[in-house]
Amino acid sequence: MATADQQASVPDQEIEAGHIIVTRAAILAEARAWIGTPYRHQASLKGAGCDCLGFIRGVYRAFCGPEKEPITPYSPYWAEETGEETLRDAARRHLTEIDPAPFRDGAPLDIGDVILIRVRDRGPAKHAAITSGSDS
Repeated sequence: MATADQQASVPDQEIEAGHIIVTRAAILAEARAWIGTPYRHQASLKGAGCDCLGFIRGVYRAFCGPEKEPITPYSPYWAEETGEETLRDAARRHLTEIDPAPFRDGAPLDIGDVILIRVRDRGPAKHAAITSGSDS
């Protein structure tokens, strides 16, 4: 999970998810398998529809199995309505947060990092994505 302030990453090149080892390349391959999935608010089904949270949830399920908590219904404007850090707080419960300082100084993101994006300065994190590596 990342914002201009924060980022979460799988440690090193591999993570243990349950009893299997997951590589960053495997995370990226699963994420790319979602390309072409149409936008559908609150959905999380590869090929049928998802929003940004549904995409992250789907990739998570591919490696970790069923989600650890239910997703309650939310409007497309949930962040504007509440101003709460719902997305960031949920990401902190399920991902490993890393020090954002190097990324503010231009360090590249790693393949498979989950980032959170703030649409407005000082607003709540509103969008999520999985990085595919540096542009160079």
